[in-house]
Amino acid sequence: MTKVSQKLNGIQVGRAIAALFVVAGHTLKEALHAPETGPTLHWVHQFAHYGIGVDIFFVISGFIMAYISEGRIGVPGYARYFIQSRLMRVVPLYWFYTALLVTATLLVPQHLDNARFDVAHVFSSLFFYPWSPHEAGQQFPQPILALGWTLNYEMMFYIAFFVLLLVMPPKRLLPAMLILLISLSGLYLAFDWAGTPFVFWFRPIILEFAAGIVIFQVSRKGLGLTPVMAAALIGVSISGWLILPNLDHGLDSKDLRFLLLGLPASVLVLALALWSPKEAAQSTRLWKALVKIGDASYSLYLSHPFVITAVFLIWNKLNLFQTLGAISFIAATIGLSIMVGIIAQKTIEEPLLKATRRLIAKKARADVQTAPT
Repeated sequence: MTKVSQKLNGIQVGRAIAALFVVAGHTLKEALHAPETGPTLHWVHQFAHYGIGVDIFFVISGFIMAYISEGRIGVPGYARYFIQSRLMRVVPLYWFYTALLVTATLLVPQHLDNARFDVAHVFSSLFFYPWSPHEAGQQFPQPILALGWTLNYEMMFYIAFFVLLLVMPPKRLLPAMLILLISLSGLYLAFDWAGTPFVFWFRPIILEFAAGIVIFQVSRKGLGLTPVMAAALIGVSISGWLILPNLDHGLDSKDLRFLLLGLPASVLVLALALWSPKEAAQSTRLWKALVKIGDASYSLYLSHPFVITAVFLIWNKLNLFQTLGAISFIAATIGLSIMVGIIAQKTIEEPLLKATRRLIAKKARADVQTAPT
């Protein structure tokens, strides 16, 4: 196994950890709706900030965009290839699950939290615009598929990267991206953007993309971590995750998210990017399972809300919260979510991606055939 594949396996493990954090957090939150849930789970929900999974995803996204563009920046046609590949990767599957949720909202709204159907909301969701007519003035608008708010940030990052690919010299692109992200965060803090989408797009959470780019630049230096050093960094990350968000800082936690969760997430990704476990460690079932979950992390991320709702309805219908307890619901839901995510990757995500590539290739051939000679 090459050093490059080892590095990417570490990043895939990071994706798995991020997805599992998100699934666990959402599952625990749903479990709290059951009257049989004890005070311990309520305390865990308040103390353990599982939302750090999103922050890990954002840091990894910054790392990956820099990684896949290395050696290609400045190559004719790469900017178009970049944005096309990003759209193919993100849009079809997100639209699929958004359509699935809209269908469920129309057919069985009684089984969905805050179910509603609004054409403007659907279109703003499909095209990654952070606006909802039902939440006028809200500082953190949600798409139809609520966790799609993270994809609104991802798409903003991709578009900004694409524009810089068009206008910046190769050696200046990544520094320009860092300056842009820092500048936008500064504008957010300096002015009142209430009532505009910029109150969402400019939040300092976008600095997590910058952190991923910096980590990539550090990884290119050939630096490596011993197991002890990697364990120490991971320990720092865990400590930061447990301590920083629970400090009484008296400020809007959304404005401080990069410091409270983004920093611990960045330290974790740094450890995973610089540490290359030995072949024996990467051959273990745990490592292989995490890499597999990482490969399926996008499908797992988008599909797990449907699994959570289905399992919750079953547990309620069969009175399993009373007989088996909330822990059984959490364990079953997380396990089933992982299984569904991996299956969905093979049966939905990959076929959608292949079909999209075929359509684009067919259109490209048609354009060539109809071009004037």
